[in-house]
Amino acid sequence: MKEYYEAFWGLIFPSNCSCIICKENTKTVQYGICVNCIEKNSFIKKGRWLQTAAFEEGYSCRIFSVVEYQGQIRKLIYRLKYKQETYLARELGKMMGDFIEREGLAADFIVPVPLHKSREKERGFNQATLLAKYVSESIGIPYKDRCLVRNKKTSVMHQLSKSQRRQNVLGAFSVERPAELIGQDIILLDDIFTTGATIEACIRTLLEAGVASIKVVAFARGKIEKSIGGEDWKDSDNDELSMYNEL
Repeated sequence: MKEYYEAFWGLIFPSNCSCIICKENTKTVQYGICVNCIEKNSFIKKGRWLQTAAFEEGYSCRIFSVVEYQGQIRKLIYRLKYKQETYLARELGKMMGDFIEREGLAADFIVPVPLHKSREKERGFNQATLLAKYVSESIGIPYKDRCLVRNKKTSVMHQLSKSQRRQNVLGAFSVERPAELIGQDIILLDDIFTTGATIEACIRTLLEAGVASIKVVAFARGKIEKSIGGEDWKDSDNDELSMYNEL
């Protein structure tokens, strides 16, 4: 059914028929985005390092993202996740694929950050899996869906402290079919990088399963805020509420 749903949206919104952001300009340049909208949005050119107290063994993981999570980008992701405009994943996935190739990020597999099965059933899809599918089609790196699974339905984290966020996702993930990942280099893929708590939990789970190396690629990331302990990340996990207030 998901394939039919995506095909339906593809017929309604074929590539390059109009700008996926403003929906007005029919002259799109790339990824279904017009020149005006490309110039208005901030494209991140370099990845950032993530090293936190969660990795006592000193493992560092590099975080890459294509755009900042603000303005029209926030609305774009909101439409994908909460308005079921799944055709948007096609263009965002192409953009992420090109970014991965430009950065020279080699990997054996792409692994999407999972949703809890109840949340995925409610939404009808996992946006990270959709993005992984189109990234895979774009650059030829296979993706493994439902290899990393979320066993625990976590609370919304926008009002939690840093330690509470980590506790919230403790034991939330596990790896099925670990033999497929042992010794492999993977790209962990998500739509938004926010507080880092979910990504930390995923990384730890994958490392314990025997993955050789992990690079994280998110389509968007929140703005950086300075904290007493060093560099922290501005929370935007409650994007449904914040977007509701903006629209």
